Amino acid sequence: MGNYANAKDVLPKELFEELKKYCTGGMLYISEGAHHRDKQKLAVMLHGQKTDIRDIANITGLSTRRVYQIIAQERQKNAVSGCANK
Repeated sequence: MGNYANAKDVLPKELFEELKKYCTGGMLYISEGAHHRDKQKLAVMLHGQKTDIRDIANITGLSTRRVYQIIAQERQKNAVSGCANK
């Protein structure tokens, strides 16, 4: 979350004025949404194909640490769903 921008500097004036009706004086975070999930899915798929972690990081634009986190989350999710089926 290191990319900060002043809404007044990046939004059209009309949109900025509308936004001020809902959020004033605070910080507003706008998620990457589907793009973020797509990167995670790609990282998991590439890991399943035995792709090197550094290569996965380069392809997805994620850090190697984040790739390891995604893989660990996926393993944990699969372990939990595996227990539920027994």
